[in-house]
Amino acid sequence: SVLGRAYFNLKKTAEAQHEMEESVLLDPKDGPSHYALARLYTSIGKPELAEQQFKAAQVQFDAEAAKGNTMGMGREMELTPE
Repeated sequence: SVLGRAYFNLKKTAEAQHEMEESVLLDPKDGPSHYALARLYTSIGKPELAEQQFKAAQVQFDAEAAKGNTMGMGREMELTPE
C-alpha cells in the first residue's frame, strides 16, 4: 500500500507493518505489496517472514509474466497469415 510505504520511508515501522500486512491480506495477488512487506521485515530483523514474502512476491511476478507471455503468444497466432 502507498500508505504503508510512506510510513516505511518515515521510519514508522509499526504503522508501516500494519498497513502493509493489511494490504497483503486484502489483495494477496499483488506482488509489489508482498515485496514491500518483505523489505520491511528485513529491515526490522524478521528474516523468516521476509523470506516468505519474497517468495510470495516472486510467485505473483511469475504469474503476471506467464499471463503476459500467454497473451502475447495468442496475439501472434492471431496475426499469423494462413
